[in-house]
Amino acid sequence: MGREVWGHGRAEVAATLVLCAFLGFTGVSLLLIALRQIVQAVSGGDNPFPVNLDPQVLRFTAIMVIVNVAFGIYASYQARSLNSLALKLNTQHFLADAWLSILMVVVLLAIWQNQRWLDPAFALVLLPLVARSLWRVLNEQLPMLLRPTAIAPEAIAHLVTQIEGVTHCKRIRSRGMVGRQVWIELHLALHPEFMEAAETIGEQIEALLRKQYGPLRTQVYVESARTRQDAFLEPGPSQYLPPF
Repeated sequence: MGREVWGHGRAEVAATLVLCAFLGFTGVSLLLIALRQIVQAVSGGDNPFPVNLDPQVLRFTAIMVIVNVAFGIYASYQARSLNSLALKLNTQHFLADAWLSILMVVVLLAIWQNQRWLDPAFALVLLPLVARSLWRVLNEQLPMLLRPTAIAPEAIAHLVTQIEGVTHCKRIRSRGMVGRQVWIELHLALHPEFMEAAETIGEQIEALLRKQYGPLRTQVYVESARTRQDAFLEPGPSQYLPPF
């Protein structure tokens, strides 16, 4: 999307931990409530959490689920027509849980027809699905939360030093996920005779890295192998400058 991959900061990590704690507390509470309802139903006692469904609310919920599923199907069709990656990912995430929304409406209809045992039973079915969804999201985002090295510095240095004019490459850092988006920072030492071609060399390095590792953004510092004068290159599409 045209942004460097810096990884998540402390605020995002703290918010993720708070969200996980909240979902864990809520899940345990719902589990205990559902088990208590099932025990009360089996023993014939009074339900401590009676279920009361308003027919108008039930009809409104069913209509909203149908409309949302219809919009999801239409958006999926438009994503294929427009070849939009963002829209395609959004509709895939949405339609993945569409069947669960439809099943929820069916269960609510059954509960409305006095099949109240389905309320705690369906809650017990939903809790593992929520835990699975949470783990899937965390598993995909953990590399960004932990900020590990995406690519071994030795591998990047081996590729970069193959470019003519590059004497050596040092202070290499990389973050992100290979295949999704990677941010790379490196310092180059160029032979003095190639300093005027720094822009071309930088483009060659970026193209070589992108060919090897997929989508990435680069931030490059160039210095002469003799003068060691650093020059900062703004991250952008093929933007390389000689030393100041």
